[in-house]
Amino acid sequence: MNLKSIQKNYELLSVRERFSIFDAARIRDDEREIEAVYAASPQKSYRVVDFYFLRQAVLLLHKHNLIERWSQQTMVEHFFEAMERAKGDKAKNYSECLMLAAYLYVIETDAWTLVGDEFGFDVRGYRKRLAMDSFALIQLERRDGAMREVAFTEDGAKGMIAGTASTKAGENVKTLQSVADMYRTVLLEAEK
Repeated sequence: MNLKSIQKNYELLSVRERFSIFDAARIRDDEREIEAVYAASPQKSYRVVDFYFLRQAVLLLHKHNLIERWSQQTMVEHFFEAMERAKGDKAKNYSECLMLAAYLYVIETDAWTLVGDEFGFDVRGYRKRLAMDSFALIQLERRDGAMREVAFTEDGAKGMIAGTASTKAGENVKTLQSVADMYRTVLLEAEK
């Protein structure tokens, strides 16, 4: 079957086949093909509650937050192991990297909780409910106190970054405020 024949018969293809053609067209930026697939695909209509998109954004950001926190916890563990094997300045460098990763964990954790409180949803409740089904989440929550104990303060993180890079680098360190602002921006857009 040639391309013109397929295009004339998009409506005869299955949902999966049309999606596959659509996806390939998006990858190659073929607007004509995308429009042809849209035009041939049956339309479905749904009714949703007015907070549907806000709920979807909350769930997506909650998953994003968990990934960020897991990532930083993994980095802390990595730098701890490296620090244990290193000597002198290398051990000090690993220790500072560990403290920076712990700082990033703390601000991700606290920013999401802060924004959840502002918007009226229970981040702690989400965490507890998910932890019931996941040993990894239980471990993440159990290590929270240890992460806070070793974390840099905001000034310490800025100083560490500024000391290892250009002086302006310290100004670009994530802060509780900058991370909370990112979460707020996404949620405010979802409310519209």
